[in-house]
Amino acid sequence: GDTSDQAIYYCSFSSGDDSDDGSYGSPFKTLAHALSKIADGTINDGDHIRVMGTEEVSETIASTHTSTIEALITGANHTNGLVDGTRATLKWTGDDVSPMITLNNSSIDYLAFANLVLDGNASGTTGAEHGIEATVANMHNMSFMNMRFTNFTDSGVQTNNNANYWNFIRCRFDHNGESGLEATSTFFAQIHECCFDSNEEYGGNIGSAARLSNCVFHNNGNDGARVHNAGMMIHNSIFHGNTGDGLTIIGSGASVITNCAWVANQGY
Repeated sequence: GDTSDQAIYYCSFSSGDDSDDGSYGSPFKTLAHALSKIADGTINDGDHIRVMGTEEVSETIASTHTSTIEALITGANHTNGLVDGTRATLKWTGDDVSPMITLNNSSIDYLAFANLVLDGNASGTTGAEHGIEATVANMHNMSFMNMRFTNFTDSGVQTNNNANYWNFIRCRFDHNGESGLEATSTFFAQIHECCFDSNEEYGGNIGSAARLSNCVFHNNGNDGARVHNAGMMIHNSIFHGNTGDGLTIIGSGASVITNCAWVANQGY
């Protein structure tokens, strides 16, 4: 809930202006400008950036701040600005095949993204490359809630750089040109109530000691889930109709798998 010491900044692509102050009555236009307010120290721990409506993104949004700020970047109801589960859309309209959002400093920890649809608008070889890409090592404790990563030329989310304790809660990864989630060199992810559907490569390509629960891996072009270095805990999940294996585990460590179903996969 909102608190008296919490600052809230709004973005409205249709009615905002990046020269405004970011209040509900005078919102910023773009998320890129709002994120720059983290870099310059305006936005601090506990503050919100609320995106209302649909924003067209034509070039990569870079989060370049160098301090650990626990801020929430979230979609909000465009009629009242409240965070009520309404998802706002960021849709790629650029000419370059580039990531939509890059996290590009190793001290970026603890950001939370929620209630957003990231749409890469891919058509053939054109469109955004990734929804979110972590480009340097050691970004930890990131959270993604009620998100959708769809229609990117490569992966919906890409991080292979020791990004530990990333949480994906009630997210969907679908119709991406490679894997839905590409996170092979990571540790201790928590992936709960997520759907990995109709990605051209793996549904999820996941690192060590992750926790998967209540997930669905369906109709992916290779394995439903491919996990590395074992140490997994996988519970209450469904692996259905994948072109490769339902689940592949690479590595020699022990894993615990309970109460799962594998149905109509073309591999194992």
